[in-house]
Amino acid sequence: MNNFMVYLPSLLTRYSIQLMVIALPWILQSKTIDLASISMTLGIFYVASILVGIKSLSFIHRMNIRKTLILTIFIQAIASALCFFTTDLLYLSFLRAIQGGSTGLLRPLNQIWLINFYHNDECPNSRAKRATFGQVYVAIGMALGSFLGSLVIEFVHPQLFGTVICLLPSFACIYFLPKEKISINTLPAIESLPNFSKTKAWFLKDYNIMKVFLYYLLSLVIFKIWIVELPFTIRSDSSLIDPKVLILTLTLHPLLFSFSQLLIGIFLNRINTKNETSSLIVGLSTMLQGILIYCTLFTTSPLLFSILLLAGGAILPAFIYPFLSKVIMQSLKGEIEIVKRNAMVLLSLSADIGQVIGSLLLMISFHSGPMVQMLFPVSLILFIFFINFFMSTMAKTRKERKWKTIS
Repeated sequence: MNNFMVYLPSLLTRYSIQLMVIALPWILQSKTIDLASISMTLGIFYVASILVGIKSLSFIHRMNIRKTLILTIFIQAIASALCFFTTDLLYLSFLRAIQGGSTGLLRPLNQIWLINFYHNDECPNSRAKRATFGQVYVAIGMALGSFLGSLVIEFVHPQLFGTVICLLPSFACIYFLPKEKISINTLPAIESLPNFSKTKAWFLKDYNIMKVFLYYLLSLVIFKIWIVELPFTIRSDSSLIDPKVLILTLTLHPLLFSFSQLLIGIFLNRINTKNETSSLIVGLSTMLQGILIYCTLFTTSPLLFSILLLAGGAILPAFIYPFLSKVIMQSLKGEIEIVKRNAMVLLSLSADIGQVIGSLLLMISFHSGPMVQMLFPVSLILFIFFINFFMSTMAKTRKERKWKTIS
């Protein structure tokens, strides 16, 4: 039970994000707010998250992690609840900026919180396993956020229901969050951004590290595009798919994602994979995710729609984080604690950057149809594959020529 509660901040953080991703666009669309305006508020959220996340590098080591986690989760919950009481874009943008800033601080806090609990366990497989299980708990938060968020519009008083589901879970932190096993002040301070040289050297030492970070970023671009525009499109034209099918699929999506990621994580911990193979799997999973979800627009069959969305939005993404963690954890073996912590901060920032790019793409109007923005990340991954193939072919040719010259 205590092991579950260690992941409570991560679960609540993702719950709040997912709740607002589902519920807020639903309510704003019912008030005739257009997709571009909705996407603008989403973009502000992630820009604020990035800025606070970067700034946190210089002061987070001086904080009491447990108390700061509780306070920040409450601030995030209150800002979320207030969003249900307005359609004014300026006020809404202000509240979303507070939410984003809270999330930008919570993400590194969550990672350092886990590092404090498991600071004596340096095994790469154990770290990867914990990271995978952490994502499972995050997926539980996503499922709760998706389900309750989709129900908000069904209530006579959606503001009251929204307030309850925002504030009530945050009270769990007061009673259930366990004590830290180690004080953050006994650990080295995180490097400030101008003195990021050690982390930069780690990041650049292996091409596969850079690739999995980029693939992870693009996977969040894809996620942001479909999780906002696909429901918006279906709600605008109910002849495509019954909205009730959408609600059911959105609720099943994180649960299937969680179960699939758990199985993949267990399987991955029993086999050895090279970093090149792991990065290729991450890239293929990300690309196929975008293709399958885009195909949901070309069917009116509820069953086929659900299969495509769950396969593309849940099963394929389940491969990304376990294999990404494998690459990162293997490369972090032997690195100092500063680099390990900053690597987690970089991972959080790459996720936010992906969400910002996705929000910006959603603000662009394409007359050729919905979710055309999905072609951008898919095409970029195909381009990376082509460059990899070209470089590997050239390297093989040079090696063969060198061998012939020696012979």
